[in-house]
Amino acid sequence: MNAAQASSARIGVDIGGTRIKAARVLDGVVQARSVAELSAASQTPEGLAAAVAQVVGPLAEGATKLGAGVAAVIGSDDATVLASPNMPFLDGTDLANALEQAT
Repeated sequence: MNAAQASSARIGVDIGGTRIKAARVLDGVVQARSVAELSAASQTPEGLAAAVAQVVGPLAEGATKLGAGVAAVIGSDDATVLASPNMPFLDGTDLANALEQAT
């Protein structure tokens, strides 16, 4: 992958109740994947953000965007978790900011 291609890569993250999956995508094609099981240490907002950073790290070089999905009701600010059935420790968390700071 050359520098021009790397600069347009995107990373998608699926934050599940038991694992985090991430993929680096370029022009709609998955270039690489990374997966990690969630541990007890990731059962806080800070711990989850750190776990996402670990999964994303190997994929991040040159990526320009990161999008994340989580089973939750997100507030009108597109950032704050109002309620998460699988991860209630996220309720009230500005998840967008936590992920941005960690990654």
